[in-house]
This record gives sequence, C-alpha cells and structure tokens, in this order.
Amino acid sequence: MLNLIFCSNCGSPSKLSDETCKCGNKMSLSEKNGISDKFSKIESFKLITKSPKNAVSNALKKIPEYTLDKKYYKGSSAKRDYKTKVEFIKDNLIPQITEWKNIVQEADTILAKDKVELYGRILGITEFIINDYFGQFRVKNNDFQIFEEYRDFSKYELSKVMHDYNIELDDIQTTNFETIGIDVFNSISDTLHNGSFLELADKDKITDSDLKKVKTEVGAAIAGEVIKGITNMVSQNSDAIRNVRMADSNLNEKLSHISNVYSSLRIEEQEINKNKQLFDKSDAIIDTCYINILKPVVEELKKDQTYILYENERIPFLQKQNKIEIENQALNVNVQISFWSCLLSTAKSNFNKYLKERLQQIDSFEDYNLLNDKLKEKKHSSLKAKKLYETNSLEAFIEFEKEHRNKLKKIPAYVNNYKTVVKFNEVLKQVKTNIKK
Repeated sequence: MLNLIFCSNCGSPSKLSDETCKCGNKMSLSEKNGISDKFSKIESFKLITKSPKNAVSNALKKIPEYTLDKKYYKGSSAKRDYKTKVEFIKDNLIPQITEWKNIVQEADTILAKDKVELYGRILGITEFIINDYFGQFRVKNNDFQIFEEYRDFSKYELSKVMHDYNIELDDIQTTNFETIGIDVFNSISDTLHNGSFLELADKDKITDSDLKKVKTEVGAAIAGEVIKGITNMVSQNSDAIRNVRMADSNLNEKLSHISNVYSSLRIEEQEINKNKQLFDKSDAIIDTCYINILKPVVEELKKDQTYILYENERIPFLQKQNKIEIENQALNVNVQISFWSCLLSTAKSNFNKYLKERLQQIDSFEDYNLLNDKLKEKKHSSLKAKKLYETNSLEAFIEFEKEHRNKLKKIPAYVNNYKTVVKFNEVLKQVKTNIKK
C-alpha cells in the first residue's frame, strides 16, 4: 500500500498518515486506503513489460567477437567470416531491434489515446462550468477566467495529440467518458470541427512540450533509418562482394549508430511507462475529485426546471454558432475559382458552390447540411448575407443568455454551489502541474 496519495477534495498530494489536508478536507481511513490501492495498481502496471531490450544489449556486446582478422591468406576465408558476421546480425540484432521499435511505437500510440481521454475530461468539465454554470457571455472575473485558461489548455493539448498521432474521432468512440455525466465526446467533436484543430496544428511556435515530444520520438525515428540501412547491406550476397574489407567497414559504420538507437529506445521506453503512470494518476484525481465535488452540483442543476427549460431553448442558438464556426473554418480554405463561372453565375450560386468545395475539403459538408436541416434554414445568398447572419445570430444568443442567466443565478443549484464550483480550479491546477512535469 502506497503512503503518498491525493486529497479527494483538492487533488493535492497527501500522505496516508495525514489527518487533514491543507485545504481542510478530512478523509476517512477507508477512502484513503481506496486511493492508495488505486495508486498501487497504477504504479504496478507497465505499458511496456516485455521488450527485446536485453536481447539487443547482448547482441551488441557480441558483435566485436565477429571482427575480421587483420590478415587473410585466402579471400574465401575473409568472405566466410564476413558471412558469419552478417548472419549473426540478421538473426540476433535486426529482428530484435525492429520488434523493440514497433513495441515502443505501439505503446506511444496507446499512451496518446490515454492523453486524449484525460484532456477530453478536462475539456468537458471546463466547458460545462463556463457555458452552463457561469454563462459564456458573463462579465469576466478571476473565477471565470481561470476555467477559460484550463479549457484552452485542454483544447490545445487535445488537438495537438490527435494531430500528431493522426487519431480520428472513430478511434476514441469506445473511450469511457460516462463517469463524469457530461457529454465530453461532443465537446471533443466540436473542438476538432470548429477551427481549433487546424489552427493549433499549424502553429509555428515551438514549445517545451514540442521539444519533449521530439526527444521521445527520436528513438523510433533513428531506429527505422538505421535498421533500413543495415538490412540493405546484409541482404547483399557475400559471394558477390569483391572487396570484403570495404564492405565490412561500411557495415561497421552503420552498426556504430546502433548504440544510439539502443540508448534512445531505452529512454523512450522508460518515458512511456513513466508518462502512463502520470496520466493514469491524473485521470484518477480528476474522476475522484469530480465525483466528490462537482457531480452532485451537475446533477442538482440538471434536475432544476429552470435549467431544463434553458438547456432545451438554447439548442438552436448553439446549432447556429456551430454552423457559423464551420463556415468560418471552411472560408479559410483556398480553392480554385473560375473567372467565367463567377461572371456567368449569380452571387448566391457562386458563394454556395465554392463553400461546398471548401466544406468537403474539411470533411464538414454533411455536418453543415445536417445543421441547416435541423434549423430549417436556407443557404446564404452571398458572403455579405453570411456575415449579417453571423452578427444577428450572435446578438440574439447574447440576449437569450442575458435573459435566462438572470433567472439561473437565482436558483438554489447556483446560489448554494458557487464556492464549490470555483474551488474545483484547484483540482485542475494540480492535474496540469502533474502532467506538465
């Protein structure tokens, strides 16, 4: 049983022997033991358990035994020894290091999906707090802005991971987000379809996170190139090699990079296992603290008739904002425009023809049409009409929020839980600190 656990109220590190957390929370012995057991299971699990690391290390140690003699009286003897060396490399080094590279890459992809799950939870929780509890158009204050910061952080990291690892929405359909009782999957879908994904993917500023990512990828990248080079050399027929010593010298030069590959893969394996524990622990903190602090508030809010009415009446406003965001993302895409088509067709025809092409390029044509069907709206007559639609829709949404927010701020679920909701930022702060170490 682990001595170091976390507080179920604020997420801060705590000792099993501590009676009270610095936030004032007192946990029962059974609750502390439960958290300790959870952390013990996380620490005992390794994403990479059986890798050919030792086999590669042993093969590298044996390669000097296959060094060619300084003198040969017969060319056939040199070819024989070279062939023996090549066979050893083919049988004992290339398969093992190739397997190791594949294991590391597969584990890295699994870890990426774990990251998506955690960032998705943070995104879903913060968006609910901002949009449903505070109201997204409210006057900004410190309580509100801190959740915006964590929302933007999770949105950035989520988009980046899904871009870097080429993860699609279908790849995370089976992810269990149900425990927090918020439509997290919908938040992720909106993030990827409403501009953030492409904007973040094209960023040109290199961050510490980017540098760490490059460092952890270098093992697999080097391994792929070195293995390819060595494989090409040892696949040659030794009987056809005229200058055995030159061939051996070239092979040794390639093999000299293997020690770098070995070190890089070993470091990457350690990093993956360490980060797996880090994200699993952060996931446990989010889930435990959410269930203790926020879930009762969410459930109380969702049962309130004033909120239920607000949530239902808000749907078309959200759909319009979603439609606008998809249009704006599409209009940033360059398409080839025909001069004669523009000249001979109406403004409405031209606008919608090229909008369709752009929507198809960002895989949003069907989503866009579905929104139009739900809203029972027609196509825009021009770019000017689209901009007017955007302005009017936003103004109507702001007025709607003002009217309902005044009512929502008076219901018990809001009045009695304000401080409880605000203090959840301490949990998010702790989780962000953990995963950015």
